[in-house]
Amino acid sequence: MRNRARHRAFGTALAVALAGTAPIAARAVPTLSICMHTEGESGEQSDCPAPSLDAAFRFYNSTWQPSGPQLAIVHDAVSATWSVLSAEASVYAKYGASVSSGFTNDNNRGNTRLDADDFVITGPAGPVSFRLHVYVNGHVHSSSTDYQRFTASAAVNVTGNIIKANTSHCSLTIAGGTANSAGTQGYGVWAADVGGPALFTSDPCTVNTGEAFRILIDVSASASLVTILPYDLPSPGAQGSASARVTAGFPAYGPVFELPVGYTAYSAAAEVEDNGYVPEPAAASLSSSACAALLALHRRRTAIG
Repeated sequence: MRNRARHRAFGTALAVALAGTAPIAARAVPTLSICMHTEGESGEQSDCPAPSLDAAFRFYNSTWQPSGPQLAIVHDAVSATWSVLSAEASVYAKYGASVSSGFTNDNNRGNTRLDADDFVITGPAGPVSFRLHVYVNGHVHSSSTDYQRFTASAAVNVTGNIIKANTSHCSLTIAGGTANSAGTQGYGVWAADVGGPALFTSDPCTVNTGEAFRILIDVSASASLVTILPYDLPSPGAQGSASARVTAGFPAYGPVFELPVGYTAYSAAAEVEDNGYVPEPAAASLSSSACAALLALHRRRTAIG
């Protein structure tokens, strides 16, 4: 948190330094937000906590017995930090040897958003054109042994918006994909091949140096199984599954923006300094500790084996 305070103090100093040469847009509170909708043994439920200044996380796991299938398993998780937005959803169900009833729909989804409005590009006065980089990773999958009567589908979506003077300025189709009976289709950076790590580079967008602008990044994932009722029941032993997972964030290495020589970018809220993402030391320490723990476990298992 000391590092976040340092970033915000830096952002305030930057705004003061620039105030004499260019107007700075009024700042709202930068936020991270998440929302999750799940269907399980307790029925439909939505969890949308208030937007937060710091990391947020929700998850749900369930093995339940709906009407019809022998077994149904549901998993959902959404999380948000200033470096990574993440959403995942999965569902699996299997019918027994005899089928007398089915469930109408099992749809699970989660979405998360980064909202920071203090991005500033500095450099020679006047308009400047830039491209935004966003790193994405994820997958979509669906399968069913009876697609006609027991359909499975999954979807992921990453979009963005650059807002200037409270008006949508540059809309970003970053990445997305769907998986269903028709196959797998993608768009954005996943247009040719859905899933896997990829670096999105936006079309050019123009702002004025020294003027604050806002960036929104939205991430969502959903997974669904549907029995086509009341027309027909799935075949005996039918089973289906769907899963979706997606993460998105600013590049850990390299510039956040493509800028001409002599320009750079800052955001105290999103922890961008000198056009690079600078995570909090606590997050880096936690990551290092986790890696060390995994390495120790691997060595222990190797020694035992």
